[in-house]
Amino acid sequence: MSSDTLSRIEQGEISLIAGPCVAESADLCLKVADHVGKLCQTRKIPYIFKASYRKANRLSGQSYTGPGDQEGLAMLQSVKEKFGIPVLTDIHESGEIAAAAQRALEKRGFLTPGWGLAHRMNLWARLGDGDRAFSLLAQLIGYS
Repeated sequence: MSSDTLSRIEQGEISLIAGPCVAESADLCLKVADHVGKLCQTRKIPYIFKASYRKANRLSGQSYTGPGDQEGLAMLQSVKEKFGIPVLTDIHESGEIAAAAQRALEKRGFLTPGWGLAHRMNLWARLGDGDRAFSLLAQLIGYS
């Protein structure tokens, strides 16, 4: 998939957001991303993979609700890493935001560029990881 997908979308190009309703397995997510990604690549359409890792809006309490937060986020990350395409999911409860943010911070790396140092420090502090927040602060002010 082209590395300029997000910039093309920001410029107003029509894109496709598609994937399984719920991430039932890593294999299913990878197969769908591969197949739809190839179709979009052939047609030069920007593609964003989308799947839910938790379905909280089921009519029946007996229905499958997903693989759970950590396993589901790992499935989505594997799609992003294998195919290099943007990945989208939904959040149903505010408590899920912290896990998603923490995973994004960990995957981006501790000192990688792209997110401002102060922004990462703030996020780690809000996630309750004072050691990581302090380490970034120490780097920012040159404390050793």
